[in-house]
Amino acid sequence: MNETLLRWLSKADGDYNTAKRELAVIENPNYDSVFFHSQQCVEKLFKALLIHNSQTPPKIHDLLELYRIMIEFYPDIRINEHRLTRLSLGAVNYRYPYEEANEDDATEAFETCRSIREIILPLFNS
Repeated sequence: MNETLLRWLSKADGDYNTAKRELAVIENPNYDSVFFHSQQCVEKLFKALLIHNSQTPPKIHDLLELYRIMIEFYPDIRINEHRLTRLSLGAVNYRYPYEEANEDDATEAFETCRSIREIILPLFNS
């Protein structure tokens, strides 16, 4: 693996670990942060996979659009598009006042991230 790819994967791991830690906090957890970092992890994994396939990832944050580009290279991968859309929207919405993620939102976002991570990471070994 080249250095650029390793850096993208390292950043994705950082987001994953931050979301996981914050979700486990007992006192005053920041569920907005869990949602945001879950989205960021998936975005970086998708972009890393594009780089792995000698593609320049677009400067977008829409997970569904990134997924649709990615499956051109991995047509057998199936990820729930509704969950990708939810993860994309929630990560943006919860960064601003008047909308807040609750524990259920954060847990769903992290579980989506975790399951996608389990699908994507083995592809770097192929």
